[in-house]
Amino acid sequence: MITGKSVKAADGRLTGRYHKQCFVCKACQSPFATADFYVIDNDPYCERHYHQLNRSLCQHCDRGIEGQYLETQKGQKFHPHCFICLDCGRVLSDDYFEIGDEVFCERHAFSAVRGCGSGPKWQMEKRSTRFLVM
Repeated sequence: MITGKSVKAADGRLTGRYHKQCFVCKACQSPFATADFYVIDNDPYCERHYHQLNRSLCQHCDRGIEGQYLETQKGQKFHPHCFICLDCGRVLSDDYFEIGDEVFCERHAFSAVRGCGSGPKWQMEKRSTRFLVM
């Protein structure tokens, strides 16, 4: 039972009222440091756990993606500035080359294959990304 002050979502994204000490992330039970929180199925979540549950964490920086992102053919998601060549750090926005689990720009993919030998580990595959909005 709530008597006195309580917490509720001013924007209506979350129904109900909470004791201040009970208004925490459903996943980690941590209180919200600011007034920002996320909602899934009428439950409040911190940014980290919302993006984990929503499968919207960047595979490079491990931070939440909101807005534009790149998706690889394997379904991996990246902030547009986080999908980079392993060798030179150039942002990869369309086509890229995959050798093993590593990604390269065209120039450095060919250099990597020439310098490292042959075999399944060194097979180079040209791939492409999709530009999407979350």
